[in-house]
Amino acid sequence: MEFKDLFDMKKIQKNEPKKILDAAIKSIFSLGPIQLVGKEMNELAYEMPLKAEFDELSPYILYEKKDGIYKIVVPYFDERKLSEFQVQLFQKNINDCFPERGFYIVGSSELIIKPLGLIKVEMTGIPIIRVGKDIRYTQPSNDIRGRGYRENLYFYYDYDKKEFQRVYSDKLEECRFKMDRNPEIVEEYHESVQEYIKREILLDEIKKRIYRLTISYLPELKSWFKFTYGDGGITIGSLESYLDQYKEFLQETMCNNLKIKLIYSNVTTREYEELINKKRS
Repeated sequence: MEFKDLFDMKKIQKNEPKKILDAAIKSIFSLGPIQLVGKEMNELAYEMPLKAEFDELSPYILYEKKDGIYKIVVPYFDERKLSEFQVQLFQKNINDCFPERGFYIVGSSELIIKPLGLIKVEMTGIPIIRVGKDIRYTQPSNDIRGRGYRENLYFYYDYDKKEFQRVYSDKLEECRFKMDRNPEIVEEYHESVQEYIKREILLDEIKKRIYRLTISYLPELKSWFKFTYGDGGITIGSLESYLDQYKEFLQETMCNNLKIKLIYSNVTTREYEELINKKRS
């Protein structure tokens, strides 16, 4: 099964889950080069007196194709690293000066690559608060909505033109919301929104078809961790059996599970490649 067959709903529904899984992995590694570039701009925190504000960050987001790589430049900031807060007043080795608003703000981003050429950049502004029982330490606050932000950028890869296409993020999220009541409303939106949603629907079907593969992995993992050498302890025969099972676990079970985790965005493409390379070495 070729990965382009995944753009046909009927072929997804008729093919075997293992073939669908392998084709979905191919679709990820058939993309052109893409890179999320972080630009340190800690001073942006000066422009956010009340909370982390995405509007202060968005003017500095850039999109460029350089040296054959599609680059998305997104600023990141960490208020704790500003010189004003690099002060130890009451305790050694602990910076204990806090902003008057009562929390620091930190902005970060993450590139998520999905099957079928779907790309998302998650951007988060996180408030950092004192630990209630021990104010010497800090921790992220759960109040992202009130004190921070969560925003996304969306793209998809055109396999024929070999280029990345930007999607109107606000329109995409608006369309998703309205589709719950009227699925046909997608036809009223820009073609980039339509294409992204079409691929999301296909990806949902892919996940449905491979779901049983995610379940079958668990007993195999349990069996691997409960391996015993037998009543006779470690012998040449039991050690050979152990090594054979270990080799099979790496080549089949682990490899398939990493593919599944990549489909579900539970590992990144870089993590996947590094783990596969370690398995081979």
